[in-house]
Amino acid sequence: MLSGSGEKLLNPELAVSDLDSFPDEEIDFSIDAAGMLADAQVIDDLQIFPSVFDSGAGKASIVGGYLDEDAEALTVFNLIAAEPNARLTLAQVRNVADQSVRLYRQASRVSQIPSIPPELQEFSRQIDAAHEHISLIRLVLVTRGVAPAKSLEDYVIEGTKVRVEIFDSIRLDRAAGSSVSREDIEVNFEELTGSPLSCLAVRERDGSDFDTYLAAIPGNALCSMYAEFNTRLLELNVRAFLGVRGKKTANAGLRETLLREPGHFLAYNNGIVATVDALELTPDRLGIKSMRGLQIVNGGQTTASLHRAKVKDGANLDDVLVPAKIIHVRSGGEMLDQMVARISKSANTQNTVQPADFSANDPFHREVENLANNTWSPDGRARWFYERARGTYGVAEGMAEAKAETRRSFKAETPKERRFDKTQLARYLNAWEGRPFEVAAGAQKNFQFFMQRLKQTPVQIDEAWYERLIALAILYRTTERIVREEAFPAYRAIITVYTVASLGQLTAGRIDFPKVWREQSISAELQALIRAWSHRLDELLRSSAGARMPTEWAKKEECWSSIRNDIPHAQNPLPPEIASGVVGASSGGSAAPAGQALSPGDLELVRRVMQLTAEQILKVGEKGRQSGLLHWKVAAICQTVASYAAGSWQRRPSVKQSRIVIDAMDKLIGAGEAIDE
Repeated sequence: MLSGSGEKLLNPELAVSDLDSFPDEEIDFSIDAAGMLADAQVIDDLQIFPSVFDSGAGKASIVGGYLDEDAEALTVFNLIAAEPNARLTLAQVRNVADQSVRLYRQASRVSQIPSIPPELQEFSRQIDAAHEHISLIRLVLVTRGVAPAKSLEDYVIEGTKVRVEIFDSIRLDRAAGSSVSREDIEVNFEELTGSPLSCLAVRERDGSDFDTYLAAIPGNALCSMYAEFNTRLLELNVRAFLGVRGKKTANAGLRETLLREPGHFLAYNNGIVATVDALELTPDRLGIKSMRGLQIVNGGQTTASLHRAKVKDGANLDDVLVPAKIIHVRSGGEMLDQMVARISKSANTQNTVQPADFSANDPFHREVENLANNTWSPDGRARWFYERARGTYGVAEGMAEAKAETRRSFKAETPKERRFDKTQLARYLNAWEGRPFEVAAGAQKNFQFFMQRLKQTPVQIDEAWYERLIALAILYRTTERIVREEAFPAYRAIITVYTVASLGQLTAGRIDFPKVWREQSISAELQALIRAWSHRLDELLRSSAGARMPTEWAKKEECWSSIRNDIPHAQNPLPPEIASGVVGASSGGSAAPAGQALSPGDLELVRRVMQLTAEQILKVGEKGRQSGLLHWKVAAICQTVASYAAGSWQRRPSVKQSRIVIDAMDKLIGAGEAIDE
């Protein structure tokens, strides 16, 4: 349950509109609430920049936000300050809503206010640049109080629709332990289109645990549903929108049909498959009046393409009908999960779906969960909790609370700070393996990148792999803490991920992970190195960005390419985790035994090799073999290392391999052979 923990509480009648700044305890509450709503996929990864300021047209306030340019939607996350469970008035809600939208209306001016955080200035510039394309503003307001029974209706400012969503103490508690994002999706066709959705009920056998209905949903209605609920509508879908790049992609074909032959869309398109938790039918069972818990499990590309074509291309959807198969799964729960997986595998024919696309139900995540449940820390007193499915920690905690004998032991053995989920797992691994630009793209996109690679290169995991993962989680979280303590004015999240990636680059992905696992912490020496490097990475991110926005620049592979060659050199004495020379497990292997102690010179050899291209390394081997200057075994090692480079260094060279490649390159250059032609 979210509640205020500080002694200083605000007057029930006091709202953000009356404050000159956010109290610290309210900021802490807001950040906790944002994390919970991100876990529930109500919101995406937020940029956090709590600010109360004069916008020039009145007081403005914001806790955080993000801009989804594909969905043409701006989310502003804000706080209604109140004591726990205090009843709010509609006037308080309206005041905070007015202050929240001022960021949109005054974006060009806000970006020039020197007193506000640099990240908020940058965010305002992004809003200003996308201003005319934003079709929806979501005001997500959180409060420790209780929202009024009547909420603000949707309204329009400057031609843009504004929707207010309030998460009060009651609704946040619900979000903490359940899938609020699906349960809250309700569609009333009588309100949306003026009449029930015509349908044909398919008779199932007696005792069936589901009912099926066939329908043709008007394109405008489906587009409106996506605009309102966005990716929450696709929570159980295996993918997000794949884009329309390339003339031969299925999504590009959808766009062409919508623009040139909208009346033929029903004939050309396979349509959608959806599940619902409940629905209301007309008395003759020939129409669907409303649905609750709607999820599009197949046809997410069709849905997103409709919205994109209407918003970005101005497509007229009046004549568009989308074939739909609507499945009411009566039993829900595990039966729903099983049915979703089978529907997705069987029905998705337009864009190939692989087994590894099925996030929570993927065997990989089930194996990680099993290892987490059965792997105790070296002292035997605690373990980490892998939240494979959203909300499972809260369920487990609730079950433990119900029994006196397990109430205390659960919190001691599985503390909340040792909980991690799928997106965090992907963040830790992708950062360490040299993909900070993917992590910077946001939790959901990074997770998609991770799952796609997992599909292409399956990972064999065991207890040693899991212990390495937890050691990496400890390293990443310690880096987050250090960056937070250093009080950088902006870009803390990208400084963190680029610092971790740089450590991976320095060590070629090899540190003494078993040591970190045994001690459940990293050494003071490594913490000092991280503290020093974080400032250097901040400088590199800003200088390499030039006139670009650092947060956007950090999402590009070119950013990492320009930074990784300039990371600081290691100095003696090396932190013990690095100096021990233990070869940590690769993505699919177990830890190898310790080798000889590493030196800064060893790390510099690896760095030099990883600055070369695959073509350069391959040329060293080929020219050396052809000229007789290199032994065939040396040429073969060059070929092996070249394959690592071609794979974007997902596998990293050892010190021995690096020394061989550098010696071979120096030998060729000394003999007058050019490798940069």
